[in-house]
Amino acid sequence: MASTSCAGAAGPVCNRDIALAFMTARGMDTDDARLVKLIAKRVGCCMRGQRDAGLVTGEVVRGRLWCGGAA
Repeated sequence: MASTSCAGAAGPVCNRDIALAFMTARGMDTDDARLVKLIAKRVGCCMRGQRDAGLVTGEVVRGRLWCGGAA
């Protein structure tokens, strides 16, 4: 799901944006700030694994931004 959200994006996306897309797709409460933060942390962990596998790239600009496809 996370790499799919990245691949369809017009540009780099942050963990929170991916988390919100995931939560919306699953019908979860996006107004719950604690839940959004938790899901964003989990997304970050998953995306690091995707980066290590060479499936996405990540750059740090006030947080981490992810791009679909390896550089």
